[in-house]
Amino acid sequence: MEYAITLPEEMMLSLKDREKTYLRIVISYNDDDLILYPNTIAGDASEDYQKWSLSFKNYGEFQEGLFGSCSARIDYSHDGLTWVHIFTGYVTTNGMNSSKGRITDNYVSMELVDITKTKGMTRKAPQQVLTNFKICDPGDPTHSLVHYLGSLMGIDQFDTSSIMEQKDVVIIGSNTIWRELQLLQAAFAADMYFDSQRQLRFRSPHELLWTEPASEWTFIADPFTPETVHSSRVIGKIQTVRRDVICNKAESEIEIYEHLSMREVYRNTENWNAETEECSITILPGESWPEEGVASLQYKNPVTGEEYAYATNVQFPSIGKNSESDIYYTGEELEIVSFNGSTTVTEQEPGASQIILYNAGSTDVVIRKFTIKGEPFSHTKTQKVSERDASIFDDVDLVEKTIDGKYAASVSQIGKTLKRLVDEGKIRPRRFSFSTLFLPQIQRGMGCTVITDGRESVECKLLTYNHKASGNTLATMRTSVIVEETANYYPEYNPKIIEKPSSPVQPIPGPSGEDAYQIQVISNEGTVFRMGQGFSTTLEVKVWQGGEEITSLFSDEDFRWYRTSNDTYQDELWNSAHYSTGGKVITITQEDVVGRSNFFCDLLTKRS
Repeated sequence: MEYAITLPEEMMLSLKDREKTYLRIVISYNDDDLILYPNTIAGDASEDYQKWSLSFKNYGEFQEGLFGSCSARIDYSHDGLTWVHIFTGYVTTNGMNSSKGRITDNYVSMELVDITKTKGMTRKAPQQVLTNFKICDPGDPTHSLVHYLGSLMGIDQFDTSSIMEQKDVVIIGSNTIWRELQLLQAAFAADMYFDSQRQLRFRSPHELLWTEPASEWTFIADPFTPETVHSSRVIGKIQTVRRDVICNKAESEIEIYEHLSMREVYRNTENWNAETEECSITILPGESWPEEGVASLQYKNPVTGEEYAYATNVQFPSIGKNSESDIYYTGEELEIVSFNGSTTVTEQEPGASQIILYNAGSTDVVIRKFTIKGEPFSHTKTQKVSERDASIFDDVDLVEKTIDGKYAASVSQIGKTLKRLVDEGKIRPRRFSFSTLFLPQIQRGMGCTVITDGRESVECKLLTYNHKASGNTLATMRTSVIVEETANYYPEYNPKIIEKPSSPVQPIPGPSGEDAYQIQVISNEGTVFRMGQGFSTTLEVKVWQGGEEITSLFSDEDFRWYRTSNDTYQDELWNSAHYSTGGKVITITQEDVVGRSNFFCDLLTKRS
């Protein structure tokens, strides 16, 4: 996998000759390419974006503010004839800056930055639910998260490989699009930045046929090691430091959802008549429902009351004077003004529909039935995944990092990411900083080799760089870099997975003067079950006090299990049959479930 900008062989050879260095600036201005040659130039990639600072002698052709926000690039040549792009970005919004003085001393300056520093980075997408998207699929960019999110920012060039793991459901719209991409980057431990061609580079250890970046350049500090075409000598001394530990414990939390079939996701029960199973909403002539603004119809199971987190393929409701319609009414004429963004008045919400109804007749309209259909997502459980350096025994020594699990495709996938973070973050590798002759081809993440003055050969990764001329001639241009030694990691991992209960931990007062007990029910399938699932699972109770598990201090007789559902009579029968059973562990099968059932455990006694 190559990271460096590709240069022809003759250019590589010319890098050793400081007189053969040519740089030009090409600015897209008034539908044309304007070529400028700078007096001074400096490039910097020591932050999360790349910046170039330029100055030009001004004989009256440049004005302040000129070229603001114009697209621009920097080209390198060894002979003034063959040119290679080494940077593509934009002039900053303020354009040219002028330094006043005599005509002979009049200079202007400007800065070029990559897309990471443009206004497009603050762009947000409308709230929407994305389902069944691959993480990164160049062959189907419309269903690839990387490509789709990038397209919302106006990015149309990508340097990616295939990451074919699938994300069943993800909601976007609350963050900027760039922030969504950053969350995706973190979940997949990817390198992500804009390269010299303004392509969005997204390369991850999770991609198909992944290989660690190989060395593309050698920096030589040893005077007895000869140079090659792909090497250059270190100028001056190499400064060496050891990086601090940056992560020896990593955690993430992911939500697990079940995508259900088409069904009612909303039913209005205003003024509900249980005999006729109808609602009653009266709208006066010329009036709207709701009276002001927009109605937000929250998605939930109309039988159990379970709230649905999201729903897709939500159908535009049919409306009419027959009971088969989704919106059934009596009266003259009822209209749907807007539904889920059918006009600019309403928006599509992930967990609700927005609607406005209007009585276009001369008499009252009464809505008797009001339903919405869609394919909901039911939240089944939350999983917390943790990885830590096993050699750390004192928690005070932990350097923790939390990865947002929004884009995690599975427990297995996020576990690999956490393992890599800990394996790389728990060590203290060497960092080398030094200068060399101008290297226009380098980019972040490039693999390189450092040969020290003791002839040690160290494999490294390039972290930051900057180019700078010490005078007004490009022959004095130098490149300073910071590189870090690397090791290849092939994670063999067994992440710790904690199943979080669907219901909160139950606090119970402890003995006088002591901390309260906390009762937690652990299950691989959660603690909420529905009929028709066809399952068998084990529920286990845990007791905590002051952060310490004390379950072993209690006997089976100290616990009693009970169930709640929408059938209170059946609950009483089940609870009565199980009240004398007790136990720290109980097996739940399909026969124990009525409708939507919740299972809990009570602690009957306190330890003496």
